[in-house]
Amino acid sequence: MSNRLIVADAGWAKSVPEWLLKAVEAERLVYGLATIGKKVPEHVGDAEVCVYLFTHSLKQLMPPEFTKIYIYLASKLMKKRGIQLLDDFEEALRNGLTDYEKEELNRIRSDIAHKRGKVEIPLVNLLKEVFKDGQRTNTSKSEM
Repeated sequence: MSNRLIVADAGWAKSVPEWLLKAVEAERLVYGLATIGKKVPEHVGDAEVCVYLFTHSLKQLMPPEFTKIYIYLASKLMKKRGIQLLDDFEEALRNGLTDYEKEELNRIRSDIAHKRGKVEIPLVNLLKEVFKDGQRTNTSKSEM
């Protein structure tokens, strides 16, 4: 399966704010465009991790490192949207994540990518084909 949105609890999936879902779509498109012509592993952006942690937080209490990651990512995303942050959220951004929390974030990204599968974006797929065809044309011209 592809393009799935992985949530910690499907019962809370409909509670995800629309703006956050749109942020996931935008991240997937930007990443897809950035990977044209490159072989890279699947990427899970901040918004997608935030969706997962959002639904997790509604299901049960999260471990402190997950809570800190969630607050950090949510603060980054809200700041991007121009939302005025409370002092605690500004401080979370300033402090960033510890090395351990970064490792946990990368593990979450990896787990989501594995469960989600490949993201298929028709526009990106078309551009990849055009680029691939252009590479073949340039290669065959240079071989002459």
